[in-house]
Amino acid sequence: FRSLGYEGGATSGGRAFDAETLSSAVRLLRRHRGAGSVHGVDAAVWQGLRARGQEAREALGAPGGPEAAVLDLEL
Repeated sequence: FRSLGYEGGATSGGRAFDAETLSSAVRLLRRHRGAGSVHGVDAAVWQGLRARGQEAREALGAPGGPEAAVLDLEL
């Protein structure tokens, strides 16, 4: 869950969006594959979800504005 967290920006919308994205993914997995399907999921799956959530945020945010979704990871 923390890998989806958003620690910067002028608004809290990024964090709320990430939380909803992850919650929705977990609900869908449980509904379609069972409650155990969210345990032991490969990290690549969650990172793929994070990347798709980031793409959605960027598409929804105004470029360069205070609500623009910008994610800077120093790996």
